[in-house]
Amino acid sequence: MKKKLFILSSVLMVFIITVFFSCQEESTVDPVLGPYFRLEALHISAEAPNQINFIFNVKDKDYFAIADKELTDFIFYEQSVKIITPLHIAKDKVPFTQKTAILIDISANAEGDFVEVKKAVQNIINNKQDYQEIAIYTFGDNIVSMHSFSNNKESLISSLENIFFSGNSRKVYDAVFAVSKMYDNYYGMDKIVEGNTIVFTSGDDTGSTSSLNTTSAEVNDNENPTKQKNIFIIGQTSKIDVGDFEFIGKVYDTDNIVNLSDKTQEIGEYLKKCAGSIYGIFYKTEKRGNYTVPVRAEIIRNDNRTSSSYAEDNFLSTNLTGGSYSKPLYPIPENEEENVSNNIQLSWLCNNPEDLTLLYDIFMKNENDEDYLMIAQDLTDNFYSTADLEFSNTYNWYVIARTPGSPIGTGLESEHWEFETMFSIYWINQNSGVHNTLYGVDFLNETVGIAVGKSLQSGGGVILRTTDAGASWNAQNISDNKNLNAVCWQNSQNLWAVGEGGIVVKSVDAGTTWEIENLNTESNLNDIYFADENNAWIVGSGGNIFVTNDGGDSWDNYNKDINLNAISHNGEKTFIVGDAGKIFKEFSSNEWTEISNDAGDNILKGINFSSANIGFAVGASSTILKTENAGTSWDTLYIENLTEDLSLHDVFAINDDIVYFIGDGGQVWFSKNGGESWELKHLNLGTAVSLRSIDMVNENLAWIVGADGKIWKYEFSQ
Repeated sequence: MKKKLFILSSVLMVFIITVFFSCQEESTVDPVLGPYFRLEALHISAEAPNQINFIFNVKDKDYFAIADKELTDFIFYEQSVKIITPLHIAKDKVPFTQKTAILIDISANAEGDFVEVKKAVQNIINNKQDYQEIAIYTFGDNIVSMHSFSNNKESLISSLENIFFSGNSRKVYDAVFAVSKMYDNYYGMDKIVEGNTIVFTSGDDTGSTSSLNTTSAEVNDNENPTKQKNIFIIGQTSKIDVGDFEFIGKVYDTDNIVNLSDKTQEIGEYLKKCAGSIYGIFYKTEKRGNYTVPVRAEIIRNDNRTSSSYAEDNFLSTNLTGGSYSKPLYPIPENEEENVSNNIQLSWLCNNPEDLTLLYDIFMKNENDEDYLMIAQDLTDNFYSTADLEFSNTYNWYVIARTPGSPIGTGLESEHWEFETMFSIYWINQNSGVHNTLYGVDFLNETVGIAVGKSLQSGGGVILRTTDAGASWNAQNISDNKNLNAVCWQNSQNLWAVGEGGIVVKSVDAGTTWEIENLNTESNLNDIYFADENNAWIVGSGGNIFVTNDGGDSWDNYNKDINLNAISHNGEKTFIVGDAGKIFKEFSSNEWTEISNDAGDNILKGINFSSANIGFAVGASSTILKTENAGTSWDTLYIENLTEDLSLHDVFAINDDIVYFIGDGGQVWFSKNGGESWELKHLNLGTAVSLRSIDMVNENLAWIVGADGKIWKYEFSQ
């Protein structure tokens, strides 16, 4: 008996020691638990033959979005068994839209704050993400839609000008309730939509407790993810009742009205996290028959011990066959990729665990086609090279995978993918033979052109002439010790150049020889423009405007008392831009009227009209203006990723769609839709230099000149 007790005691002691040291070892390796995460299932679906799609989100203890997780941060289970098959986690696999409704208080006591509210709303719009759509509503006695959900920044900002203030009612609760019902969150493999509302209000809500409770239930419905919406309430003054508003959203109590834009910046950063906090896993499952199968996602080292520590949902395996291969996935180019080469290799992946022989058929159409055409069939490789696709075109394509013997076009069909080919921009650096700054360029036709600028050798002006489309340039130095700033053809033989200290030079033999003209001025002359053989204008510093109606035989002088920099003509009227954001329009013969615009005090340096109604102007601080009504009004164009405070020197619109502007830093921006969207194009050499002037002969041939004698030629060719 004693022997048995001794043995039991020994075994028990060994067990205790083993457990003790095991615990000691574990606590040494991992003494601290991880942070607190909440996970929520948003969507699950099963696609034949064996594809499972599971979408969920991750938030912290206070329900704030977490956007920095990777596949290695998670553990996934199917029917309580850890998933060990290949997983794919992708936040960008499904098209995503973030809808932001902006609510603006228009009660009478909010009117004095509107200047700062407007700045804050413009800040939201200007910093919106590509996937973000914004709508604008006002509320007072009634809720009014000022602009439906849109991506158009200019249109959204313009709608703010139509806001008027009236009444004393400011029922925020009712407004939030009404607007939040105008959009629903949606989670699926075809798309994901998440909405949020940003409210600007000047004080307490005048609604009832019941309206507060109703609104809270609408936006905080934990049983229905489609109704869980982020509400941000920005108090314009200290009068806001933080306590009640916290029942429906996050409150920003702003004592200082000028801090509104800081708050919207903070909200914008959080909304980016919300977009990134949606995760999805996509994997292959086994054949199971008719079952309900649970899938669970957990985060490693999660201190949360409640049911919200994991995301779980069920799929029906009824239609899953286990499949020997999957539909084609993961295309290259990626879905909705832009600036794709017109000669590209298409490729895709197709899971094929049994290593079956598969054949692929490819179908494609471009934006001008009504129906898909089969461009390849019976491919045994999962790639295919295209050739000579159209430039600047949108293509849709899909692939069908099938086994040998199956009819063409039958089998497992991929999603329909899309890509956009590049607008072929090839800028070729020309050998100008000089290293001075060139300020102006003008081409008579495709082969004959003139560039003017500063001569390092003589200290005066230089004129470069080409008669072979830029293959060679002949330099001429002007004897006068003054730089040349601009050049313009009058006709096929006559052309003029102007520059510093009032210098004007003229050629009557297509630029072979030059003679100095006298305008009796010592002011710097910045631009010259001939509308036809008889009518021309020269502008310069001190507000000088020189006008001729007889082809340059005589010039009349007018003055606007401010430096003038560039001229354009829309076929009917002449326009001049200058310092302090000034735009002048000639309403009648030599009578100039200032046109209001959004340039502020920024210097305007370039202007160009593509037609009677459409024109563009550019200048300092990355200023870009557009008119669509023959210069009666000018609106600012905003471009994401355009360097701030960049000095833009010239703009050229060959037609109402194709527009270029250039400036410091070697940046060339191009639009093919009249300024609705822009692309940054890089030159082959010297992209850090200042670009000063651009001229286009037609939409397929352009020239740019700038610092260090640089000349670039762009020739479009398919």
